[in-house]
Amino acid sequence: MKFLSRLEYKFRTFKEQVGAFVEFNFFKLTHQTDRSFLLQVWECLWGWLRYGLLPKSYYNYRLYEDRAPLSQKVRSYVSDHSYFSKLGQVNMRNNVILSNKWVFHNYFDNYPIYLPKCWGYFHKNGGIWTETGEVFGFEELPAIFKRMDGHKVVIKPIRGSSGSRIVVADVLCEEDRVSLLVSGAKVPLEEFALNFKKSNYIIEERLPQHSALNAIYPHSVNTVRINTLYDTREVKLWGAIIKLGTGSAEIDNWGKGSLCVGIDMETGKMLTGSHDIFYSKQILAPISVHPDTKVQFEGVELPYWQELKETVRKAAQLAPILPYIAWDVAITPEGPCIIEGNGRSDLSMVQVHGGLNNPEAKEFWRQFGIKI
Repeated sequence: MKFLSRLEYKFRTFKEQVGAFVEFNFFKLTHQTDRSFLLQVWECLWGWLRYGLLPKSYYNYRLYEDRAPLSQKVRSYVSDHSYFSKLGQVNMRNNVILSNKWVFHNYFDNYPIYLPKCWGYFHKNGGIWTETGEVFGFEELPAIFKRMDGHKVVIKPIRGSSGSRIVVADVLCEEDRVSLLVSGAKVPLEEFALNFKKSNYIIEERLPQHSALNAIYPHSVNTVRINTLYDTREVKLWGAIIKLGTGSAEIDNWGKGSLCVGIDMETGKMLTGSHDIFYSKQILAPISVHPDTKVQFEGVELPYWQELKETVRKAAQLAPILPYIAWDVAITPEGPCIIEGNGRSDLSMVQVHGGLNNPEAKEFWRQFGIKI
């Protein structure tokens, strides 16, 4: 059974890699650099076939700017092949804690870790009200939603990544009618509730954001992505970035236009920001000023940075069955709040600001029989 499970995992992740290679048309980018067309095509193809690096990462990491041999340029990066096919294996048996948001809440709510308030679990036949453990039927949804009247909520499918199908809404109750205000449009509850017939969801309280981050971009909760490696002896921090929303978006999704901003791990000061080449479809220079608010973020120290690092270290120690976790952390006026953990994170988002293939990381992964 273990063999078949790993075989299925390898086949599935191989399909994901092929899909990621095919859907990114890197030929359109070759004329935007001063390197020769043939050299870029060769480095993209050979980079994937020999070193497991997708063309998207070749351009996100700006490897075309480096005149060194390709073998030398890729040395400091964890390959896309490792991210897709290897790293997630260390959590495979217990990854449901991270891949299922309802299970994640139920696991970490047992510990003194600051999480968003989870109102409940919603499915095609009703759901569970978290505070009391009350099980309710689908026909009781209006009464259940009235308990959230006036609150801003985040409605998430229990499985999924990259902000897919997440809805930010205000719950409105007017006499006997319940509706959700989504992106300025009022949606009747009975219409929105059809989503619960198709998939399972949790509903969380939308977190307030620290004023320092509101000043940079106020429309989304701009979250820190920080990786931990834990071998039950010591928690190692393995890179971090902060995602800044753009264009009035309420979700900070790098693959859909948000900025990915580097962080100095010691000081918590923000570095430059980059767009995902897959989204922008063009080579853009790193920036230090937010494109919408015109506020400079480079050099700004994140509030509660030392506390944030300590929070994820503590959380990692509370989940020793999960050696590798990529945490999404909001910074609220009261301090850092863990939104979720990921068991197979997109490392390219962090490696835009520098490769993670260092001796310490190599030694950690070697314990699990994984070569990065």
